[in-house]
Amino acid sequence: MHRFYSDIEQCFWKFDCSCKLIFTDFLADKIVGIIEKFGKRVGIVTDHGVEKLNYYTNIHKNLKDLCQAEGHIKYESDLESIQAAIKNFKKVKIDVILAIGGGSVLDAAKIIRTSLCSGVAPSNLGQLDPNFINNIKLVTVPTTFGTGSEVNLYAHINDLEAKTKMAIKRGFLLPDLALVDSQVSMETPADKKRIFAVDAFVHALEAFTLKRERSPIIDIILEK
Repeated sequence: MHRFYSDIEQCFWKFDCSCKLIFTDFLADKIVGIIEKFGKRVGIVTDHGVEKLNYYTNIHKNLKDLCQAEGHIKYESDLESIQAAIKNFKKVKIDVILAIGGGSVLDAAKIIRTSLCSGVAPSNLGQLDPNFINNIKLVTVPTTFGTGSEVNLYAHINDLEAKTKMAIKRGFLLPDLALVDSQVSMETPADKKRIFAVDAFVHALEAFTLKRERSPIIDIILEK
C-alpha cells in the first residue's frame, strides 16, 4: 500500500500486491512441484533454529536433488551472514532461492537475491535503479507471523561490526511467491506463539493508528 501526493497535495491510493500468496498445508509433500515451476537449481536460506524443526527437515529432504547451496543467517539479517551466503551462491548457478524462517531470514534472502542478480553490494542496494528486475526467483515460507516480510518490499541489514541497522524499501525486494503452511504452527512452542501473536497485534495497531498512510483498504482489513 503506497500513498502518492500530487503537486496540489491531493492524493490517491494504490494497492499493489504483486507477490503471489498461497495458503496451504503439508508443504513438504508439494514443495518439489512448486519449486520446479521456477527452476531446477535451488539455493536455500534459513537459520539454525529452523533447521532443528522436523518441518524443515522434511522440506530439505525432498529438495535434496535440487538444492545447490545454502545460506545460514546467524543473527537478525546480519551483514556477515548475508555476505557469506552470497559467496556460497556465487559458486553455483541457481534459478530460485527458497527462504524458510522468520522475518530476519526472509529479509536476508531478499538482499541476497538482489545482490546476486545485480552485482551490487548489500549495503549499496538502496542506490540501485528502483526498476531493476531480478533474474532469480524468490519463494518465501514464513515460520513466524507478525512481520509480513514474506509479501512486502522492505528488508533490513544489520551491520554488527559498525553497530548500524539499515532499512531498504524497493519494489525489486518483493518475493515472487509466499507459501503460508498451517503445519508450521504445529511445531511452534506455546510461548513463541504468544510472542508472535503480540507482534502481529502491535503491527495491526500501529497501522490502524497511523495517520500518514491510512486508507480505506487498511481500515477494512484491520477491523476484521
